[in-house]
Amino acid sequence: MMTKHLKFIALFSLLMALALGLVAYLGKGARGVGDSVMKTSLGTEARILLIAMRTELDVYRERTGHYPSRLGLEDTNGVSRQRYSAGVLNAIDEMDLWWGDPDLREAARGICPDCVLTESGYKLIALGNLDEDPDLDVWIITNEMQKPERLRAD
Repeated sequence: MMTKHLKFIALFSLLMALALGLVAYLGKGARGVGDSVMKTSLGTEARILLIAMRTELDVYRERTGHYPSRLGLEDTNGVSRQRYSAGVLNAIDEMDLWWGDPDLREAARGICPDCVLTESGYKLIALGNLDEDPDLDVWIITNEMQKPERLRAD
């Protein structure tokens, strides 16, 4: 009689260990999915920022015939300066067309040296570090593109 109980306890313990292992395995997978969803939503912020910049540049040029020397960016729909920085990389001192972290401007220069504003158009870059690793999330848009394009995923 005692051996039946021991067998039952051993079987029950084995099933509990398997169940806990399955829960732990599924938990790791759920965290990976959560991280992916978070990065996707943060990427949306880059697209919003680039579209806000493009709109401001295009409206200003339509009204005045030339591009502005600085960006106001009153409507960035809540994009945080800590997540993304964006702009153009012109070397002209009187132009202030960078929004966000100045250190990321140097990183942008290495990634997209042709992200500049000229009389005929522009190429904007947005970049950010979403998870504190060395990789950057990088997006671009030009005056000819309908929507931003991702160059690198963080």
